Amino acid sequence: MEVLHWLESIRSPFLDTLMGLITQLGEDLVFTVVIIGTLWCLDKRAGFWMFFSWGLGTGINQLVKAVCKIPRPWVRDPSLKAVESAIPAATGYSFPSGHTQSVIGLFGSLSVFARKWAVTIVSLVLILLTGFSRMYLGVHTPADVLCAFAIGFVVVMLMRWLASLEEKFPWITRLASVILVGISTALLLYAVIDGNGEENMLHAAENGWKMLGASIGLSAAWELDKKVLHFQTDAVWYVQIAKFLVGILGALAIQAGLKQPLLSLFGGSYVAHGVRYLLLTVFAGILYPLTFGWWAKLGKKEK
Repeated sequence: MEVLHWLESIRSPFLDTLMGLITQLGEDLVFTVVIIGTLWCLDKRAGFWMFFSWGLGTGINQLVKAVCKIPRPWVRDPSLKAVESAIPAATGYSFPSGHTQSVIGLFGSLSVFARKWAVTIVSLVLILLTGFSRMYLGVHTPADVLCAFAIGFVVVMLMRWLASLEEKFPWITRLASVILVGISTALLLYAVIDGNGEENMLHAAENGWKMLGASIGLSAAWELDKKVLHFQTDAVWYVQIAKFLVGILGALAIQAGLKQPLLSLFGGSYVAHGVRYLLLTVFAGILYPLTFGWWAKLGKKEK
């Protein structure tokens, strides 16, 4: 706690705003934009594996949170004051840091597939800044951040190893899907069985449903693409931009726009979150890629 108290002593309005912006790198919007952009426009194989890395790390992170049940820093030490604007997004238990884990899973796997020093250096800087921002804002301790670093590193290395085996063992993607669905199911079951209506465990159950829905959708998309779709990402650069913008608007409409309608439809049950993330991954990995042949022809016609 001494570190957090020291960081609290050096806070300023400028740093509060800057750290608040940096910490947004761990939010769902960044993950959605980066992974979907990679899947649609750059390298679909990398996009699928990046989702696996992010999803598995997030699932393990949330499961550890639910098992350890360590409160947020300001709950453990009432004399510590978190930055007010950061508190609404600091849901669930504290250990380990979910935002830090998310950034490691996303940018760590991005650097693995990019294989460029510039991408690796930028990714490392963003990861370190995000971890620091969580401590500066007073919503996580150094132990929370360090544990997230450890989990994230192991998961990214696992992803790298599994991906390296894919060419020799094509079934490895099915194993990855089973692992992802398995950890999501474990999180959901543990949160439901051990929850007893406690707020933080309800948050874990919500995340469990999200992860399960997204994992099932990803697994279906991965399998269908290998057997049936074989969608291509190639297109003229300005067509790629248009394709991405149109598609991301559709994805965000599902992710954000369907939240309340689905909750109403399911009577407030967290199952609605699972359905929403299932629809998001089905749209991103199956439905929208069906239009990529048309997008590719646009550039060819103009040439």
